[in-house]
Amino acid sequence: MKKLPHIVCLGGGNAMPKAVLEGLKKYPVKISAISAMLDSGGSAGKERELFKTKVSFGDIRRAALALSNAPQEKKELFSHRFEDGTVLANAYCTATALVYGAEELSEDLKEDLKIAQHHQLLPATLGNATLCAKLENEEIVRGETNIDIPKHDANLRIIKTFLEPAVKAYPPAIKAAQEADLIVIGPGDLYSSLSQILLVRGVSGAIR
Repeated sequence: MKKLPHIVCLGGGNAMPKAVLEGLKKYPVKISAISAMLDSGGSAGKERELFKTKVSFGDIRRAALALSNAPQEKKELFSHRFEDGTVLANAYCTATALVYGAEELSEDLKEDLKIAQHHQLLPATLGNATLCAKLENEEIVRGETNIDIPKHDANLRIIKTFLEPAVKAYPPAIKAAQEADLIVIGPGDLYSSLSQILLVRGVSGAIR
């Protein structure tokens, strides 16, 4: 059997799954989606804080739905948002991580959402960290949401982003990046979605 071109896609939010994954899955390629895992806002961020799961599952859930071949009603069920803002799929991911460990999540999502076996859902990290940004006035903004939706003076330039504390990459994500025929970064917000992946220890080296 001819080896499929291996495309690694890095990102978070809605842009990368919608603009890249949904398009690429129509072609004979192997896709490895490396997702941001350090969301601090929205329902995924709240569940991360409430259940102490270290990471959030909103972005990997979006990637899973983009790659899914399940019936539309199944996708809509997974995307259902309750009145308190909780998304069903985020709650499912949280429960899976708490009961079986976050390492088992990707295979569970692939099975439940009928994702082709040659595709991969990969967290950038399973470590617990906060994305931080240093502004030109030396102020430190902590949390992906606070960077993305600023409560500070949005005219102040970001001069540096970093993770606190530093965390290691998920090893299969590193392996995928090293073996890729093509790496697609984004689309997405550089200082919130993308930097939290690129700052994970080992990712930038694997890309190089």
